[in-house]
Amino acid sequence: MHLRPVLFITVSALLLMLLCALMLDAYGDIASAQGPNPPVTALPGADDPEGRVASAPEQPLIWSDVNLDGPASPGSPALSFSYLKLIGTAFQPRESTSTYAYTSNGCIYQNAGPTMRFQHSLVLPEDSEIKYVRIYYIDMAATDMTVWLTRYEPGQANLDLTSVQSSGSAGYGTVLSPLITQTVDMATYAYVLTWGTGVASSAHQICGVRVAYYAPPVFGTFMPLIQKNP
Repeated sequence: MHLRPVLFITVSALLLMLLCALMLDAYGDIASAQGPNPPVTALPGADDPEGRVASAPEQPLIWSDVNLDGPASPGSPALSFSYLKLIGTAFQPRESTSTYAYTSNGCIYQNAGPTMRFQHSLVLPEDSEIKYVRIYYIDMAATDMTVWLTRYEPGQANLDLTSVQSSGSAGYGTVLSPLITQTVDMATYAYVLTWGTGVASSAHQICGVRVAYYAPPVFGTFMPLIQKNP
């Protein structure tokens, strides 16, 4: 009889069984050291047979929680303004009978035509909040010029959201509009900046307009945590 192969196979099987037993015992020790699994919190409104009370999930910061008129409220991130800035040459006559001439540094003036209105469309990210309009001008006339921000429902209605006028007749200047809060809804409205001049000469020159606004949350996530002047 060939006893050596049979003995070798038997010893090998015993060693393998002993190794498996040692591995199972070590795994049990590790599981005991880690403790029981953490309890599972039931979802709000779900039935929990063990009677545990579900805690409400943490609510994300919503846009209305942020104080948009000044420094951020406690616990809210500070927001900085975003800007859209136009030079005077961006404005075009509302009627073709009005013409204009260029001077320098982006400034233009009306030099002919009966309709003293020039316009430029304002396109901002959806759900932005418009806060201020600033005008840059050269005014050497007794009357003032005006820039309006107007919201149009094309073919139906329009609403002036704010306006800002030049001041005095000393030449170059800049003026800030009153504070407003207007949420941009590009799907419903068209937003337009209109420059109105009462003087068809270089005594009234529009040099630029700047709109200060808060970008919507998706744009504001990575904004620097500072406040800027409008």
